Amino acid sequence: MNIFDKRPLASILCIMLMGFVAFSSGEVWLRVLAIACAPLLLLFSFFKKSNFKFPIALCAALVISILLSHVYFDLWFFPENRFSGVRELEGEVISVDDGDETARIVFKTERISDEPFSAYTLLMFLDSDEANGISPGNTIRLRGKIECFEDKGDFSSKKYYASQGINAKCILSDSIEVLSEGEPPISEKISSFRESLTRRAMLLSDNYSGRLISALLLGERDTLSAKLTLDFRRIGVTHMLALSGMHLAILSLGLTKLLAVFGIGKRTAGIFNIFFTAAYMILTGFPVSVVRAGIMLIILNLLFVTVGSHDSLTSLSVAVFLICLFDPTSIFDISLWLSAFATLGILVYSEYLSQSINRRKKPERERRPLYLKILFGALNWLKLSLFASVFAISATLLISTSTFGEISVLSLISTAILSPLIEVIMYLGTLTLILGGIIPIGKLLFPFTRAVGWISGALSSLDNVYVSASGIITVILSLATSILLVIFFVFKIQRKRIFIAIIAISLCATYSSAIIANLSTRNTEDIIYVNGEDRSTFVIKSSGEVGVICSASYNQDATAEVTSTLTAQKLSELDYYFTTHYGFGLISHLNDLLSTCKVDVLVLPNPRNEDEKTIFKRVENVCKQYGTDISHFVSKTPFFCGDVGITLNHSTVYGTDTIRTAFTLTNNGVIYTYLSSGMLMEDNINFSKRITRSTDVLILGSHGKSYGADFGNIDESFENVRSFILCTEGLYFTQDAYEYYVRKGCKIYTHPDAVSIVLNK
Repeated sequence: MNIFDKRPLASILCIMLMGFVAFSSGEVWLRVLAIACAPLLLLFSFFKKSNFKFPIALCAALVISILLSHVYFDLWFFPENRFSGVRELEGEVISVDDGDETARIVFKTERISDEPFSAYTLLMFLDSDEANGISPGNTIRLRGKIECFEDKGDFSSKKYYASQGINAKCILSDSIEVLSEGEPPISEKISSFRESLTRRAMLLSDNYSGRLISALLLGERDTLSAKLTLDFRRIGVTHMLALSGMHLAILSLGLTKLLAVFGIGKRTAGIFNIFFTAAYMILTGFPVSVVRAGIMLIILNLLFVTVGSHDSLTSLSVAVFLICLFDPTSIFDISLWLSAFATLGILVYSEYLSQSINRRKKPERERRPLYLKILFGALNWLKLSLFASVFAISATLLISTSTFGEISVLSLISTAILSPLIEVIMYLGTLTLILGGIIPIGKLLFPFTRAVGWISGALSSLDNVYVSASGIITVILSLATSILLVIFFVFKIQRKRIFIAIIAISLCATYSSAIIANLSTRNTEDIIYVNGEDRSTFVIKSSGEVGVICSASYNQDATAEVTSTLTAQKLSELDYYFTTHYGFGLISHLNDLLSTCKVDVLVLPNPRNEDEKTIFKRVENVCKQYGTDISHFVSKTPFFCGDVGITLNHSTVYGTDTIRTAFTLTNNGVIYTYLSSGMLMEDNINFSKRITRSTDVLILGSHGKSYGADFGNIDESFENVRSFILCTEGLYFTQDAYEYYVRKGCKIYTHPDAVSIVLNK
């Protein structure tokens, strides 16, 4: 079926959006494709010998969108291209986020060096002392340099901050002057009101239920438990926690039904819905997915109230177009496209159902017992829910796999199970906020919220439910699924049921290939060593178990390196995570890591002084939030990950010395020893030689303090070593030692970025 048939406005807007997004991406091949589409449209129309008016309109729309993209992004959006060097800036502070040592300040410039068209939103990081006294609503003046965001690896900082409407970062070169206090922006007041509603929900129900209500109704996800957030991600229902069109549609439908109970007609209810939708967008702080759904619902209700009909697809395209028109940077917000394409999939399936019902002759109603009516009704609802999910997930599959690189294979099942529970919680939660002070409605929430937590936890605990989608076969199948869906959207398919079945099979095949690839990866027997500037990371895969050893500094960079290593190895969950020493950065590191990756057991040394005991208590709290167990290294006793034994030989006590680490990996008689920087210096050399007497592979890591020329050399005393992996600058073989080991047939790897050490060899 052609969803654009007799929908000229939707067609034109979609062409404009495609051209704007393609040209704004910055990719040369997409820009060439966008420009080439205009003559292709005319050429296609010429061969079909159709009316040229509509193709010309499409071409004009495409050209306009390309010009708008060029003006906005190429000529204006990036201020670092216009303003070089240190400039005088003046503007209003939008938000201030205080950290332990630094503050994140977002401000909107009113002028930059008195030049025209200089209204930009900039991000600035300051020391806590420098940021003292700066509040939202203040007008500030400063001298600073505007710089672009730097991309790190596969992560595009430019697009990430652009999705938030932030143009660039500002580096302060002088002190800041607060010109006026000003009033806090309306967004701050609305945020405070949402926080008060969150407290009210928790007071009128219970702590757990109130937090879930706040997340579902108000978008306050920060109050949710970390474990529930991770569980929802693993089972593929994160969209239920992120405010979207689903939430607004549920509330709007509930309002319509409530008004019907009081005898209010549909058109009058439509007017109520318009005001309710606008109020809800304001209350939730205008998240892009809610704005998309809100504009769409307002247009639908306006059409229904004025002309008595509506067109959901045209309303969707108008909604997305208006968002991009007034906030072009929203094209970089992945939530907009996930929400829009999921809605598109559901709308197409709804249109298919309506066409099928119209063509089908209504059969005579059979008199069935009540229990059969309930049974068949439930089965029909389950079928409709599953296929609606198939269309929604298929429509967003390519975006999900290409952006996140991982998918949940339980998304269809978990969505069908949790959707009715979420709907009940939202309705009861709304009544609790309105009437909970008079009627104890909040007490009714307990079984539903606990059921959501229990079901999501049980499904999330299953192995291989959240798997890598970066395998070549999975990528090809996800692309094929998307192509099949596009064909169903824009072409007239004769056998629609068969085609829908093919789409569902293709989706299931995508999931199956991801599971098989994940199992294959986990069952590979090897050790991967990744050397970083100030840390070393080992990935151990043995007998179906996976563990990661992270040695040295623990911070956001460490988390990024570990997660990128896991992504490269197509791993999304760990049986064990090993840390070799303590540090206060370990707490935030674990919090960031466990929020993205399921870890069954954390293994670390026993705390040895008061500082380590303090850190350990905080680590316990973090692990408890995510359901991660804790175990400890035992002196001279290996901890096994599969068949690989890990023995921690040396770990510096926190606060006593520069971090130095030594540990041994053993498997089937093969011994690998890791020595960090400093372990071959005079105060540790004898100990290091003692623990490496039987070592087959000696790994000399680079983390820790840089010792430079005083580090020392490798002599001939490592008699049994068959392979050296040398990753430390300032450490070299003596000439005699190098010749000695070469004659023995030793393999020597110098400064490798990553080495895969195959076990049992």
